[in-house]
Amino acid sequence: MALISLKNLGVTMSAPLFANLDLTIGAGDRLGIVAANGRGKSTLLKCLTGEMEPTSGDITRTRGLRVGHVEQAVPPALLGRTFYQVVADALPPEQADSELWRVDVVLDSLDVPEAMRERKMQALSGGWQRLALIARVWVTDPDVLLLDEPTNHLDLARISQLESWLNALPREVPVVIASHDRAFLDAATNRTLFLRPEQSPVFALPYSRARQALDEVDASTARKFERDMKVAQQLRKQAAKLNNIGINSGSDLLTVKTKQLKERAEKLEEAANPAHREKSAGAIRLANRGTHAKVLITLDDAAVETPDGTLLFRTGKRHICQGDRIVLLGSNGVGKSRFVNLIRNAIVEPDTVPNVKVTPSTVLGYSDQALSGISGDDTPLAMVSRRYDVGEQRARSLLAGAGVVIEMQEKKIGVLSGGQKARLMMLALRLANPNFYLLDEPTNHLDIDGQEALEEELLRHQASCVLASHDRSFIRNVANRFWLIEKRKLTEVEDPEGFSATWPKRAVEEGHASVGPAFEGCRPALSRQPEKAHPQGFASRGRKPVMRGVDVVNNLYDAYAKRDIVGALAHCSDDVVFRWVAEPQAPFIAAGNGKQEFLARLMALDKDFEYRSFVPVDIIDGGDRIAAQVEIHMTRKTTGQELVMRIADFWTLRDGEIIEMVEYYDTALAASVI
Repeated sequence: MALISLKNLGVTMSAPLFANLDLTIGAGDRLGIVAANGRGKSTLLKCLTGEMEPTSGDITRTRGLRVGHVEQAVPPALLGRTFYQVVADALPPEQADSELWRVDVVLDSLDVPEAMRERKMQALSGGWQRLALIARVWVTDPDVLLLDEPTNHLDLARISQLESWLNALPREVPVVIASHDRAFLDAATNRTLFLRPEQSPVFALPYSRARQALDEVDASTARKFERDMKVAQQLRKQAAKLNNIGINSGSDLLTVKTKQLKERAEKLEEAANPAHREKSAGAIRLANRGTHAKVLITLDDAAVETPDGTLLFRTGKRHICQGDRIVLLGSNGVGKSRFVNLIRNAIVEPDTVPNVKVTPSTVLGYSDQALSGISGDDTPLAMVSRRYDVGEQRARSLLAGAGVVIEMQEKKIGVLSGGQKARLMMLALRLANPNFYLLDEPTNHLDIDGQEALEEELLRHQASCVLASHDRSFIRNVANRFWLIEKRKLTEVEDPEGFSATWPKRAVEEGHASVGPAFEGCRPALSRQPEKAHPQGFASRGRKPVMRGVDVVNNLYDAYAKRDIVGALAHCSDDVVFRWVAEPQAPFIAAGNGKQEFLARLMALDKDFEYRSFVPVDIIDGGDRIAAQVEIHMTRKTTGQELVMRIADFWTLRDGEIIEMVEYYDTALAASVI
């Protein structure tokens, strides 16, 4: 069922952002919205929430729909609030006391330290601010979830957690994601909307496959347009010839035929649709002046430290050679940016950094996360013309080519959008004409076209570079060497794939990030429990409700009946033991340990059977020992055979978590055991 429907929706600012958009959003949807910077993604999300009215068309929402919106930036009104207050303020006023336990549950699941909860938003890093906005929406248990650039400022550990959380959401909660993170879109979406001013195509595919399909559609449209134009041109030529013959011969029939040919040509031309041409947000061009040196930088067990002198790690003996494109891997806080800064200082001030030797011919192109190389108080025109001595006319041309339009060239850099600043920084790097690039999170603020252009330029110029990035697609496409920072050491690894797959676990071991239970495959949405399940006493800070065993088991059955297998396992401990018994005295037909193995077993069953109902007919409450008789109506997918089974489950719990499950399949045995 559609929760939100769009009909002929359009928004026009100074120019159309999108028009004639027809779209439905319903259960099971994981919709990615893709467009260049400033082309309407955030605007569309605001239309979906009702915060903004479209220029044309209609939006229909189901009555009482709760829409959760994780914004791209922290609203100014929240900057003075603490992390805890920002999340708690999201609760409706009538629930502020009775439902306050939800805040602690969410923050515990995100593993937010107590000290961090009391810090004001304006004092938090971009990553922690992002988590606060996610938690603020999560605590409201929305019916529809909208995310605007959710991976901004998150390291790979947190991105992986976010993906797990989204994939664990119940199917009935649709998710809409506006993002430039290609790998994230592939992992978290099953539909893709390409937002365009004329027609916005939608594909029932994740980003990469949808992009291929879109390219094929655009290519087909271009070929058809070219064919139609050729046919129209031929018709006009034929009409012109017949017209000349008709005039000379005085034939009325030829005059009529000429008119018909012209009309056919006009209809073809009117109906023909040219292929979409994406308006460039600004070209990204780099340069490489080259060098004869084979080794640019030598690190001889250099120490990377915090500003107060605390050792983060040692580099060991390392060489950065011509043609190296080195990506730094590691969680936030291990020292990647400090390492980038150490190399910068060694190049800018030679012989001042111990144990780092730089070849004199090395010319640096440097960009940090904050884009501090371009002053917010300067204007783009003044910066380019003065710093690079290119003259005003040439500076204006360069800026326009980089996406800084004429009317913005004499305004303060501080008022430019993030995408415009990033492209201005890329222009500055090009004009510096370096032979070594040092880039810290260079894809921040770049749209997908910009990211791909940067990749192409780094590869085309064979530029030597050291990069710190959390963009998995960028890492895979650009790097030819990988340096891993963990456990106070820098080591070289063959590729990033194995490291990326275990990033959350490594981050926990390093102490730089944690994987809360909601991000380990458990259902993150807070179950809407009756008041009795959460007595008032649990509303106090720092305490969470521990449900009775019978409530835990009932919740598990409820989730499983909705085919929310991951949500069902949210009630199990990580090392849960499970056994399936078919007959008396028979060995277990299946057994295992651990939540992941349990999940795999249930998913395998789900492939073979379609469950039509899953109903507990009798539950015996024994505190931490629960017995239940369950009737299952199902259809075997391969044969279409309908089956009815009555099974017996025995559950053992500890501290509100299931630690063991034994299930009996034999009907008579199940009844006797109960």
